[in-house]
Amino acid sequence: MSKKKRRDDSYFAVDRRRKRKYMMIIIPVIIAVAAASVAGAILYQPPPTAMAISGIECNRSEQLNYHVHSGLDVFVNGVQQQVPSNIGILSSPSCLYWLHTHS
Repeated sequence: MSKKKRRDDSYFAVDRRRKRKYMMIIIPVIIAVAAASVAGAILYQPPPTAMAISGIECNRSEQLNYHVHSGLDVFVNGVQQQVPSNIGILSSPSCLYWLHTHS
């Protein structure tokens, strides 16, 4: 006599099967993301930095913990001179010196 095992279709068994199904999807995704993160951290090479000028380095972003914008007017022999924009802002490599001009 062979006994056929009946599937448990109770509410809790259905819920356990559904959770197991989700975990079969979620766990491999988490492992893949973690593996990609580790590979990225190992393979990451920082971009080449611009040469420091008088010990002032060029940073990838502006300082946000202390940030001051000032107006600058330059006069030569009483005549106002235009200060060029984007002094101290490099595009390749992308970086900003702490003292730079916008406009």
